[in-house]
Amino acid sequence: MPSFSKLEYGRRLDLVRARMEQVGFDVLLTSNPANMNYLTGYDGWSFYTPQLVAVSLTSNEPICIVRGIDQPDGMVTTHLGPDNMVGYPDHYVQAEDKRGMGKGRIAVDMDAYY
Repeated sequence: MPSFSKLEYGRRLDLVRARMEQVGFDVLLTSNPANMNYLTGYDGWSFYTPQLVAVSLTSNEPICIVRGIDQPDGMVTTHLGPDNMVGYPDHYVQAEDKRGMGKGRIAVDMDAYY
């Protein structure tokens, strides 16, 4: 079960999107586990593997991309729909699929050591 309500989830996304618009970003990418948790509720322990949350101004909800084995955890700890809780196999790490977010100004969280 997510650690915060659906209402709180929406409030957090609204705040982040407002800030994104203010500074001119179309997409925010974060791999910091604390930020991933704040945005989605995801609470997994595979932060040593590639994972991230993508927030777009044009999508209803973020996309959370995690190790495939952690996808079921994400379905339990977030409000994300199954299409936006993406688990990847090992060969997916260098894939070109950007789900339509490969254009525009993209913000990347660079403050974490992950």
